[in-house]
Parts: sequence; structure tokens; C-alpha cells
Amino acid sequence: MEIGPFNFLSCREVSRLAAQGALEEGPLWARCLLRFHLLYCRRCRRFARELALLGHAAREWAKGLVEPAAVQAFEAKLLERLSPQ
Repeated sequence: MEIGPFNFLSCREVSRLAAQGALEEGPLWARCLLRFHLLYCRRCRRFARELALLGHAAREWAKGLVEPAAVQAFEAKLLERLSPQ
């Protein structure tokens, strides 16, 4: 589905767009629609936050700044957050 300035987005569309980095790039109206959806959708907000966390971790890993103990702590925290509650 193409998004327009007057469309509402589904959770599926928001998660796809967030994974593509549309929260930081794209037309202003598209970013506003995404942000509006994140205001009222707790699950999409959590997904976007976890994507940001994974992106940050991947960048740090690529820089070689991550120590093995930090990797283990990160993995444990990530598994805890992703496990069904």
C-alpha cells in the first residue's frame, strides 16, 4: 500500500517502514504519520525502540568497541525482552 498524507498506517506497514529507516528519512508527512502511529501503539513503539537498540549494537560491534562480557550481557537482555511474557 502506498502511504499518502491522509492515510492511517497499520502496524504491519509501520513495522516495515521502521525497519527500512523511514523514521529518519522520507517526506515530512510520512514521518509524521509514523510518529503519530507510534504515539498510540505501544507494540510498534517497542518494536521501533528495539530496532534502534539493535542498530546501535551492530554499529558498535562493527567499530570493535564491544567486549565479550558486554556481548553476553546484551544477548541476555535481548533474549529476556523478546521472550513471550
